[in-house]
This record gives sequence, C-alpha cells and structure tokens, in this order.
Amino acid sequence: MPKILLVAVNAKYIHTNIAVRYLKKYAEHHYNIDRDVIETCEYTINNTTDYILENIAKKKPDMLCFSAYIWNIEMLKCIADDFKRIFPDVPIFFGGPEVSYDAKKFLEENSFADGVMAGEGENSFGMLCRAFLLKEPLFNVKSLIFRDNITKKIISNPMAEPTDMALLDFPYSDDFSDAGNKILYYESSRGCPFNCQYCLSSVEKGVRFRPLDLVFKDLKRFLDYKPRQVKFVDRTFNCNKKHAMAIWKFLKENDNGYTNFHFEMSADLLDRECTDFLADVRAGLFQFEIGVQTTNEKTADTICRTASFERISDVVKILSKPKNIHLHLDLIAGLPFENYNSFRKSFNDVYALKPHQFQLGFLKLLKGSGLNRDADRYGIVSSAKAPYEVLKTNELNYFEIMKLKDIEDTVEIYYNSTKFTYSVAMLSSREKTPFDFYEKFAEYRRENGFFDINTTRYALFDILYDFACTRSISDEEDILLKELMLFDLCRHEKPKKLPDCLTDTMRSPYKRDEILENYKDESFVKEHLPSLQGKDAKYIHRVAHTEYFCAAAKDICGQSGEIGVVFDYDRRDITSNAHYDILY
Repeated sequence: MPKILLVAVNAKYIHTNIAVRYLKKYAEHHYNIDRDVIETCEYTINNTTDYILENIAKKKPDMLCFSAYIWNIEMLKCIADDFKRIFPDVPIFFGGPEVSYDAKKFLEENSFADGVMAGEGENSFGMLCRAFLLKEPLFNVKSLIFRDNITKKIISNPMAEPTDMALLDFPYSDDFSDAGNKILYYESSRGCPFNCQYCLSSVEKGVRFRPLDLVFKDLKRFLDYKPRQVKFVDRTFNCNKKHAMAIWKFLKENDNGYTNFHFEMSADLLDRECTDFLADVRAGLFQFEIGVQTTNEKTADTICRTASFERISDVVKILSKPKNIHLHLDLIAGLPFENYNSFRKSFNDVYALKPHQFQLGFLKLLKGSGLNRDADRYGIVSSAKAPYEVLKTNELNYFEIMKLKDIEDTVEIYYNSTKFTYSVAMLSSREKTPFDFYEKFAEYRRENGFFDINTTRYALFDILYDFACTRSISDEEDILLKELMLFDLCRHEKPKKLPDCLTDTMRSPYKRDEILENYKDESFVKEHLPSLQGKDAKYIHRVAHTEYFCAAAKDICGQSGEIGVVFDYDRRDITSNAHYDILY
C-alpha cells in the first residue's frame, strides 16, 4: 500500500500541529483515501535535521508533504533537499503560510520541491492524494502550484473555495493517543475582520464560523479528556459576540474544574454583558491574549489598529478586577513611527496594567503582509531568512533593537516566569519607570556576561540581588528585598536549598516545633492544606512549607507585623505558583 507522509516540525515539544491532523482526516473522509495511506509525524525544531531526515527515510514514503511556517522553513528546506538527493523519485510538496504567498518563487529557488499547496489545504491536499494514488495529472488539483515533469514549467492551478468548516472532522483521535500531555489546538473560526498590516490574516477577507452544535461536541471531547490547556487559534475569537458568548457559556456550564482555554482577543469588543459574564467564571478556566502592539497613535493608525489604548486599558482593568482570568498583553517592537522613546512609553503604558504575561515581540516581515509590501517606505530592514525579524527601521537603529532584545529576555525571565513577582515589583518601584528598571538591569546582565552562560534558578536570585546592590539600597530595603525574594522562592518551590544571597533569611528552622504542632492539628490541615488531610505531620512537613515574614508582611498581605505563610504545593495556579494562606 502506498504511503503519503505529512510532516510537521513544531516550535516546542509541548505543541501539537492541528494542520496535519485536519488534512489527514479531511482527505480520508471527503476524498475516500484509505486511513492507512496517510501518516502524520511530528518533530520539533530542537531535533536535528539528521534525526528528522533519518526518521522520515525509515518510514519509506511514496509522497512527502511538509507543513511550513516561519519557525521551521529553513530546517524543512535542508531536510527536503537531502531527502530528494537520496530519493529523487519521491515527490515533495509544501503547504502552509510560509510558502503560500510566493509559491512560484519558492519553486524556482528550490528544485527539490515539486509543488506548493497555497492557502487552506484541506481540499487541495485531498485532490493531490487522489491524483497521486490514481496516477492522474495534477492540472485539476486546485490551489496547487507545481513544476510540470515534462516541460519543467511552473503551473499555477485555480484556487479552491475556502473550506466549509462544518465539514471538518475533530482533529484528534478518539482516545487522544496522538496528543499526549501537550497543549491542544482548536479553531472555531477562520479569517479575521481586521486589516492589521503586520499580520497575514489581513490578506483573508471575511470570517467563517464552525456551526456551534459541532463546536460544542468538539469541546465536550476536550472537557471529558481533561487536557491541561486548549488553545483556540481563531485570529480574533470575539469578533462575533454571539459566537464567542455561546462558547464561553458552554465552557462555564460544562467546566471540568481543570482545563484552561486560551483565546486571542480584541479587548475593545467586549461590552458590559461580556465582562459581567466573565467576572463569574472559575479562576483558571479562561486565558486571554490581547494584542496591544503599540500605544503610539500614529503607529497604530499606520498599521490599521483601530482600537484606542484607552478603551483597551479600561477593559483590561475590568477583566483584572475579579482575578479569575489570566491575561497576556503583547507589544511589537519595530513598527513604523515607533522609536526607542516611543516604545519606552508603550512598555510603561502596558506594564501599568499588570498583565500576568507581558510579551515583547519583534516585527517579522511576513510574506503577504502589508508591512512586507511597504517595508521600503518605513525603512524596515529585516533578516533575509525566516523568521524575517526586523534589524532596523527609520526610527530604531540596530543597536537599539539589540537593547530591546536584552530587555525582552530580562522581562521573560524576571517577569513572565512569575518567580520574582514581589522582589521585582519592589525594585522596579524604586526607578523612575518600569522600563528604566528593566533597561538598567538588562545592561547589568549584558556587562557581566549573564546572557552568555547557562544560569541556575538559584543564581538568578543572586544576580538580581547583586544588581540591587549597585542601586544603593538602604539596610532597611536590603532586609525587605531578601524577604520578598524568599517569599517568591517559596511560592514556586519548597525551599530545600537557598540562593547565596538568602543564607540565614529563613525563620522556619527556628519554629519547627510550632510548625509540626500545626501539622498535627486536623482542623489546621483541613483549612490550610486540604489536599494533605490524613497524612502525618512529618510527611506534611516534607511536602508543604510554612515560612515567617516580618519586613515583607505589608507587601504580602497589606498588614504589618510578623506573619506566617502556609504554602500548599499540591494546589498551584496556572503559572505553577503554590496556593498560600496567611497565618496572623
């Protein structure tokens, strides 16, 4: 039996590729391709090209198809080139956003590729499989751009109609054996009503929705399986309020108490009815990614971002108040008319909203996007190779972008990890603005070579403390900082080992007897450590932790004087920080 191999190379091991799953199921269901003919296989960019090549070769495909994105295209070209040299008679096809918008040029530059499936691939791939198996010519395969074997000319077939989302099968296997303990992706709509000039979605016109009755069936499968997280890949999930609210209500009513659902959102589209509803959902049920991108009005207008930052800010504050939805806010560096100082302002504006995750991205000149087309107008120069990241603009020089990259790395480690929340809050408040703190801290890390070495999680505390010492902290601030660092450490893990800067900071060793007495008290355990009820005190002492704070009490709970804090490591939030209770 012939074998058609669909290959995905994901950015991380924890990711799954939804595209190859849809292609396989659609071809089997709507083009009568035997289920044993098509095989999907997934790798990551951390695998070597030699490993992937050998693994693919051992599967002995008769036709090979790659799912191409900016993060994997360079690897895929190397793999496909070598594979073609070894197996010259095996046709190789590419699909995905990285090859859809300049398919002819891609084929001209890469002789190992026999064709490209442009745009949405379900119908194109199904037709291609049928033509290959029946040995039919490729002229009738819609959306296919291919190299004719006889004339060697590149032929562009007419595009297929957009896929009817009602015809898509649930992408995962019935028992989720193809998913493992990974993030699962899902889409309830395709397209985007907006025209953001840095995004490929601006090329597509209109939005198509999967019928809600089918969405509910799909979501029920996820809820029954109980994965850690399901990410909707809808470009703007709430562009249709009725559709979004119906899904949110279904998820609230059928909540399994565990799974988190992630959505890419436009905050300005949320009205009072939406925010009132969202205020009452389980903490951890929803996670929203809100693209701010810039707070510079001229920049926002140029890239066709119509929502005002004032409106976004108001909605984010409303969503933040109940503390039940994990909020990610995004900025993009390298946009037109945004210089270093303008980006500083955008950074401080968004940071003031205290998002759970603050994602700093750098403009990528995606093929087919408006900014790719108009790059010369704005002096945007990007790398020639994927992911085509910005190198300089009319407003930002190369060295400023490199500084922002150091700041981005520092934010990722010391803010987004949530391992330094309280200590960083204290130190950043001492600077004129949060940006000034991260800028100076990033410079300190660069000057001392900390970007060039692997650093243990304990050393990260020492680096932060050593930097603080260069900022002329008082003896009182020194004591406070050390307690806040200890609190940050205890939130994330039981402190069996301490960073050098926190030696002799813990009070718990001197209160061991008091702590053990508490752990023997059934009512205490029931109230503060419910997951450990029925366990003996010594066992609880090994797996939970009680620590005492004085200088940091006000920062931790708003009250002065010594407090005890009980950390329950069996109960963690979505950022993996332990649940804790205050003992007055």
